[in-house]
Amino acid sequence: MSWCGRRASVRGLCKAHNARVRAGFDPRVPASEARFFIHVTEQDDGCWAFDHVDPRTGYATFRQQRAHRWAYEFFHGPIPDGLHLDHLCANRRCVNPDHLDPVTVAVNNRRQKASLDTCKHGHPWTPSNTYIHPQRGHRQCRACRANASRRQRRLSLSRS
Repeated sequence: MSWCGRRASVRGLCKAHNARVRAGFDPRVPASEARFFIHVTEQDDGCWAFDHVDPRTGYATFRQQRAHRWAYEFFHGPIPDGLHLDHLCANRRCVNPDHLDPVTVAVNNRRQKASLDTCKHGHPWTPSNTYIHPQRGHRQCRACRANASRRQRRLSLSRS
């Protein structure tokens, strides 16, 4: 018998755990944990970027659920009823449990709205600074569009 309770085949391990050793994993670490942490890359800002992302939502996914929820429950236990996880870092790919805060939907929405008062570069969303794309309907910061246009012109001039 293997330590996991299954019939031992090689090195005192069952076939599944022996295969995990051959693949370079510690057989005592559950397979789901090993699979999860293979996909995590620590970034300079402290975020743990997960490399499987749903292109429709931008959220990291793991085993048919959002990866940040799996990570929070792995490190802290179940998410309290009625609460949602708020990414304090505003990075949907981040699965660092220290960057996740269980809050009510109202608090999460209030925090998101506060972060939506400015574009990602800090320019305010005012009527004079906001461009609404006619076909796509999404908003763009006019200051950021101008900066991008200047960079593009400089790049095209440097190539010619």
